[in-house]
Amino acid sequence: MARNRKGNPIDGVLLVNKSTGQSSNRILQHYKRCLFAKKAGHTGALDPLATGLLPLCFGEATKFSQILLESNKTYETTARLGVRTDTCDADGNVISTANIPSISAEWVDSLLKEHFTGVINQVAPIYSALKVNGRPMYELARAGIEVEAKSRQVEILSIEAIDIRDEEIDLRVHCSKGTYIRSIVDELGQLLGCGAHVSRLHRIQHGPFTLNHCVVSDSSSQEALLAALLPTDAMILDWPRIDLEPAGVERFLHGNPSPYLNGDKISNKELRVYDPENNRFIGIGTINERQQIVPKRVISCDF
Repeated sequence: MARNRKGNPIDGVLLVNKSTGQSSNRILQHYKRCLFAKKAGHTGALDPLATGLLPLCFGEATKFSQILLESNKTYETTARLGVRTDTCDADGNVISTANIPSISAEWVDSLLKEHFTGVINQVAPIYSALKVNGRPMYELARAGIEVEAKSRQVEILSIEAIDIRDEEIDLRVHCSKGTYIRSIVDELGQLLGCGAHVSRLHRIQHGPFTLNHCVVSDSSSQEALLAALLPTDAMILDWPRIDLEPAGVERFLHGNPSPYLNGDKISNKELRVYDPENNRFIGIGTINERQQIVPKRVISCDF
C-alpha cells in the first residue's frame, strides 16, 4: 500500500489476541504504525497482565467505538488463593497471606450465586484506571496519595467456577462494561477466608466478537493485517438493517432525516443504515415520528 505523509485512510476493526506484559495503548500504536493508519483507537483497555481479545478501530470505525466500549464482555481468570496483593493481581505487592481451607465446588458455587450474580455494587481497585479529579486512581496510589475507593453498579450476567485446584480457582465471567474481575477475585478470596489475587486474566469475548478471528499481537505483514481487517459495521451486524431511498442517502450523510425503502413501520431504536445502490454501510440512525431515519453517526463519504 502506498503511503502518504498523514497516513493511509484505513477503515475497519482489527481483532488482536493480546499477549501479556504490554499495555493496550502500546499494542494500538504498534498496529497503527504497521498499517500506517491516519486514525486509530482501542475499545476498552486490558491490563498489561491480561491477555485475549482486544478490538482495535481504525479510521471511520473509531466513530462507532463507543458501541464496543458499552458492550458486555466475557473473561476467564485464575484466582490464586492464600495471597492478597495491593493491586489484586500478580503484579502487586503482597499485603497478606493465609492458609487455604478445604474448598468444595458447592461452597464456591454458593458464594458466586449469593455475592456475584446480577446487578451488584463493586468497589474499584485503588490501582485502576478509574479517574478521581481527572487523574487515574493508580497514578494517585503510586504517588502515595490516599484515594477513597469508588463503588459503582455493574451487572454479572453469569459467573461459574470451571476448575478448582489446591491453590487456584478458574472462573468464567460474563459481565457488563466497567466490571473489575480483580475486585471479584479479591472479594471471593476474603469470603473464603484466605485471600486471593488474579494470576491470569484472559478476555474471550467482547460484544459480538470472539477470539476465533484474532491476529496474534506481535505479527505480521501489512498485507496479512489488511486481510484480517473487518468492516466497520461488523460490530453491529445484530442490529436491524435499513436501506435508504437513493434520494435519501445524501440527505442522511449531511445529517438530515431521510426516507427509507423498507415498507413496514419500525420502532424507535438504533438501526444500521445502508446505501443499497452501492451496498455500503453509511452510519447508524433512529426512527422519528414521521417514520424517517434520523442520523446518529455517519460515515464520511465522497459524493
